[in-house]
Amino acid sequence: MKSYSAVQRMFLFLSLSLLAVIALLAGRFQFPRLSYSTVIYATDGQLLGAKIADDEQWRFPLPDSVPYKFKQCLLQFEDRHFYQHPGVNPFAIVRAARQDIAAGKIVSGGSTLTMQLVRLCRKQNDRSLWTKIQEIFNALAMELKYSKEEILQHYAANAPFGGNTVGLAAASYRYFGRPPHQLSWAESACLAVLPNAPALIYPGKRHTQLKKKRNRLLQQLLHAHIIDSTTFTLALSEPVPPAPRPLPKLAYHLLQRLHNSCGGKQLRTHIDYFVQQKINALAQNYLQKLQANKIYNLAVMVVETESGKVRCYTGNSPVAKPIHNAHSYAVDLIEAKRSSGSILKPFLYAAMLDEGSILPHQLAADIPTRIGSFAPQNFSLHYEGAVPAGTALARSLNVPAVRLLRKFGYERFYELLKSYGFNSFTQAAGHYGLSIILGGAEVRLWDLVKTYSYWGRTLIHFQESRQYDRNDLFAPLLLQTEHKAPAAYSKEPFINSCAAIWNTLEAMRELVRPAEETGWKYFSGTGNIAWKTGTSYGFRDAWAVGISPQYTVGIWIGNADGEGRHGMTGSSFAAPLMFEVFNALGNKGEWFAKPVSELTEVATCKESGFLAGPYCNHIRRVETGKNNVFSLLCPYHKKIHLDPAGKFQVNASCLSPSEMKTENRFVLPPVMAHYYRMYHPEYRELPPFRKDCVKEEKQIMQFIYPENNAIFYIPKGLDRVREEIILQLSHARPETKVFWHLDGEYLGYTQNTHKWAVKPAFGEHTISVTDEDGNQASLKIRILNR
Repeated sequence: MKSYSAVQRMFLFLSLSLLAVIALLAGRFQFPRLSYSTVIYATDGQLLGAKIADDEQWRFPLPDSVPYKFKQCLLQFEDRHFYQHPGVNPFAIVRAARQDIAAGKIVSGGSTLTMQLVRLCRKQNDRSLWTKIQEIFNALAMELKYSKEEILQHYAANAPFGGNTVGLAAASYRYFGRPPHQLSWAESACLAVLPNAPALIYPGKRHTQLKKKRNRLLQQLLHAHIIDSTTFTLALSEPVPPAPRPLPKLAYHLLQRLHNSCGGKQLRTHIDYFVQQKINALAQNYLQKLQANKIYNLAVMVVETESGKVRCYTGNSPVAKPIHNAHSYAVDLIEAKRSSGSILKPFLYAAMLDEGSILPHQLAADIPTRIGSFAPQNFSLHYEGAVPAGTALARSLNVPAVRLLRKFGYERFYELLKSYGFNSFTQAAGHYGLSIILGGAEVRLWDLVKTYSYWGRTLIHFQESRQYDRNDLFAPLLLQTEHKAPAAYSKEPFINSCAAIWNTLEAMRELVRPAEETGWKYFSGTGNIAWKTGTSYGFRDAWAVGISPQYTVGIWIGNADGEGRHGMTGSSFAAPLMFEVFNALGNKGEWFAKPVSELTEVATCKESGFLAGPYCNHIRRVETGKNNVFSLLCPYHKKIHLDPAGKFQVNASCLSPSEMKTENRFVLPPVMAHYYRMYHPEYRELPPFRKDCVKEEKQIMQFIYPENNAIFYIPKGLDRVREEIILQLSHARPETKVFWHLDGEYLGYTQNTHKWAVKPAFGEHTISVTDEDGNQASLKIRILNR
């Protein structure tokens, strides 16, 4: 057996101990946890913006790899034998020792890149012998635990590049405005020399010395045959950057949102860089016009309809400096809760189509309405008696919407919105009541665009697969790591039928808009777009949402602090910007394919929109959902019997049936007819009964205002006298005299226009009327004393 000398045994012991120490260090060595900037990129990899790290350093997260040009420059300048040594280069240490002894001071440390990375991780600036020994051991341990490429990546991510710029990626964008892999040889060489003395020389400081160091490195690359003479000559002609440049801020509010949810990461979004840039410019130009009217904030969101990918996210003014927070520019208004105005009405229309409670053109009452203390009014302050439901939606009439919601149930509608994903409600359904359809609830632009785009996805995917997919109702996708599979739902989402969606979008595509929407006709050439606007109470919020097969666009305009501006409506302020956005996107003018298999053709009454009954004169065939087959038959068409001249109604009490003339007539209830005939001069009132006939029981008179059992509190005017209540009545024949009574006391009579002012005392009262033909009507009211 071979024996070892004492010296050999000592050497073996020391070697094994050294290896044990290095292995122990390798097992325990960890790169320090640093705070990184949050960095977001567009879908094509272009930088959208970055947020400085918590320690006030521009430090981008670890790169996937180190670009070839920068790697060659760095190794040539710092450590040519990086791939040959185990973390420590003995020859470099000996050479450095000789230089230090000759100079009488430390002028060279002989550190490898690995040793420099150890120093960066340990954050030690002293250059003592003991520190150097620690660096050597830790470098050996690092090389034992990590690959050469991993060490290069960590060095590139943590090396100082001057000022508060740390890491190759941050330096590349701050000094050259491009990602590292797009840098030229001259630019890569310029960055490679910076970590050697980042406090002394960097762009903007000692420009001449920086250029000399760069050029010397380029000379070394030429001698090492890494670059050729032509590349060398061209590289020498390139200037060095004058000073750090600001990083892009194309999507400031998206950056803040993602920083709050997953800060300190590099995130690839679905944002289209050029779309974001173009829409930002549009939004800023538009905002400058708005500021003349003291409107300072807006938000724009663009989603690709079929995929749900967010292509533009402009959460507020795109160029203002948010840190100053003037006019609340820092507020992300895509995520802010704002009053919805009328923007939710299409969801009610679609839900009622789905359950078969209305048909697309079915008449909805548009008459004075009071429900408790709630008295909705149309924007125009006028009533039209009866309006087709689809037209009421396109024209955003408030009274028909409220009356339809009362029929559907505001509690059901509240739950419907929650199932869509509207989670911004702060109160229970009873708090909002019927006002939820007119802006009584708060919503987010994000949720609106999400739900409208869901409708488009449903139509597109159904056309492809003939199936419904609950996953179509997923939140718009911001990040490329997101997928269509949704998170767990708090409740099963409501799936609209394609028939209901189709008919709702067709109504929203209608070009007939109300008078206050003065600008709509200028956008009729934009292509096939279904769109809806909304205006909140006090003109505080102006909304517009549009959908096409390509894009869904959402707009909010107003003041973030809630200050209203008179006349700021969704149609006149938000809609024009929405159409500009569609034009900028290059809307193709295509439209959704009709879901033929989901539609059923039904015969409806042309005048009323209800299913055609036996007395309807004109039939209109309508394609609608299968549930609509069971809708109501037309209640407004009746068969009437007339005398041979057609001037009077008759019955068997005064005329033989063989002499009667019969007609089918469109007959509305008195109040609806009262307003309807103002807009429809072709509407014919029923002729009176011939005097020798026994009258049939039917409704001749109807109170327009107030409703039965209404409760009033009558305030005092400026003269401290209580104001009057104006009673109003509709009569089938307005020229008839009507006699008014209050609690049995005669007040007087009216003719043609049936209105009467009363000032009743506190308590309960009975209002009764009798016309000259003996027809009667009455109601009760109560006056509060408070």
